[in-house]
Amino acid sequence: MTNNIMGRREFIQTTAKVIAATTLASSIGPPRALGAPAPVILITGTSSGFGFRMALTFARAGYKTYASMRNIAAENQESAQSLREAARHEGLFLEVIELDVTATEQAKGVVDEIMRREGRIDILINNAGAFVFTPIEIVPRDLWDFQMRTNVYGPMELVGLVMPHMRAQRVGLIIQVSSRVGSFVIPGISLYATSKFALEAASEAAHYEATHQGIDFAIIQPGAFNTEVNRNARKIFAAITMPLILKERPAGESHYRNFLQTLDGNFSGQPPRDPQEVANLALRIAETPRSERVLRYPVGDAWEIDPLRNRNQQIANFQRQAMQDAGFSHLYRP
Repeated sequence: MTNNIMGRREFIQTTAKVIAATTLASSIGPPRALGAPAPVILITGTSSGFGFRMALTFARAGYKTYASMRNIAAENQESAQSLREAARHEGLFLEVIELDVTATEQAKGVVDEIMRREGRIDILINNAGAFVFTPIEIVPRDLWDFQMRTNVYGPMELVGLVMPHMRAQRVGLIIQVSSRVGSFVIPGISLYATSKFALEAASEAAHYEATHQGIDFAIIQPGAFNTEVNRNARKIFAAITMPLILKERPAGESHYRNFLQTLDGNFSGQPPRDPQEVANLALRIAETPRSERVLRYPVGDAWEIDPLRNRNQQIANFQRQAMQDAGFSHLYRP
């Protein structure tokens, strides 16, 4: 009798665990079968800022996390070591890998290696990017190429590499880190805004093209945060942009220096926001049921978020009508 009672009790407890696990699995994006391995995620640009925190956040949440960055043996050696030490001390599946998103063959190699090891890639987060301060009138072709290769061509090429695997899985999530200026422009960072406009357009198009195949896109639109990208932008201006101004538009040097001071003042005058907010948002998107996800997620100060949400809704309404008129209403997902 005792054995039967204990057997029933164990059965009830086991059943409760199965129900709980099934509920959890159904809420995680992409969904996975009970007992399946943890979702596999590839994150770019993890040497600092959003990407560094995303790597730790997802690994701590139980994801198999591949954190990529450039120059692991040189300028990003310390960042790579910090992530590896955290993984070792906390028992996380967090592997740091070398990846420059502008290097096509290297990107192919990374995707192939993850597929060889894991057999799947469930989530891609394209976080790597660069921020160029420059007046639009003096931008030479090389600087256009640098900005677009880093913020658009490289990330979208990586999207193209992972999508066939996600299509075969019939499930996948691609999160693109854009910007508040992916929807509007601020003078002086127009080149950067151009790249983010392009990234959002390409991502939205891919979202509609792939949604019936089980692949979702989500676009994060951060406002001003205290990350290395702003400091790196200042370095790029001093090393690349200002020499171009002196060479090609010397009469405007004083004007551009004053303009840069205004931009610097705007950034430094804002209270720094914690990049962890963006990492937390990315995890929340990943764990939101697919039916409840939206395409764009603004994050930052209230004065940024509310207008962006309104603008995003206006864009969505127009896009829905455009899709309907073009005969693609069956592919539209907000």
